[in-house]
Amino acid sequence: MDENEYKKILDDYLAGKLSEEKEKQIDQWLEAIKLQEEEEGIPWSEARQNKLLEAIHHKMEIPVRPLYTRQWVKIAAVWIIFMVAAVSLWTVLKPVDVLTVTTSGSLTKTILADGTIVWLKANSTLSYPTGFEGSTRDVTLQGGEALFEVAKDARHPFIIQCGDLTATVLGTSFNIKTGKEHIEVTVLTGKVGLTSRYDKQGITVSANEKAKYNAEHHQIAKVVMQRDEITQIVRSTDYSMSFDRTTVHDIVKRIERKFNVQVSMDGNTLDLCTITADFTDQSLETTLASIADVFDFQYVIQGSHVTIRGGTCR
Repeated sequence: MDENEYKKILDDYLAGKLSEEKEKQIDQWLEAIKLQEEEEGIPWSEARQNKLLEAIHHKMEIPVRPLYTRQWVKIAAVWIIFMVAAVSLWTVLKPVDVLTVTTSGSLTKTILADGTIVWLKANSTLSYPTGFEGSTRDVTLQGGEALFEVAKDARHPFIIQCGDLTATVLGTSFNIKTGKEHIEVTVLTGKVGLTSRYDKQGITVSANEKAKYNAEHHQIAKVVMQRDEITQIVRSTDYSMSFDRTTVHDIVKRIERKFNVQVSMDGNTLDLCTITADFTDQSLETTLASIADVFDFQYVIQGSHVTIRGGTCR
């Protein structure tokens, strides 16, 4: 059984689409393991229940027995643990396609499967999967420097491994610069959690703050950020999407460059309309939605093509 089938069972159960018999069987499994864990002092939560639901095998005949028999509770617990372990092992062992990008002397932009944009700077190497699966989004910066604009997804933390240092974010923008003795992390927006294999507690770095990891002493600490540092970090990238009385025509060109899309203006006269706004660190969808609210147009995103229809200057 592949991951999609597991997800379908979970979706069908939550949507009430399973047969009454199978839904009852699943309810009994959950109730049994809940009783067992509460007896052992383990807190029961929705997150815990969802994890167990992912282990349901729709081809497996689940015997219906009295819930409150201690023997049945233990049997159910053993089978649930076995199934969760099997799913976890399958997730870990299944092949994952990993791409590696190495730059020489030029800036390279890469858009990951989740929409995260990475500006990889000179002499840098980034490894990332062709698609993110599981509960986290993991990439590796093996050297050099990169500006990350991470797509927002609170349920799937984005994790960058950089030597001994690990950066964990939910959706933010920040720069990592590696060296033989130090790794520097500069946060532009949001927050970044920094830990290492020597410091599991680590620190949290907020917007307009900078931290440095000392590779020799294995220490992470905040340091003073220079006034023009962010300007240097974003130079030559399309990171900044701040506009001051800029025409829609020019904004569309910036959107095309940043998100690697082609925009068609279908039957409207918005080119010379102007807007003052800041869409920095926003997704393609959010950027288009914000502009559409101003000029009252409709848009459709189909892969790498965007069509804009209607609208009027205000």
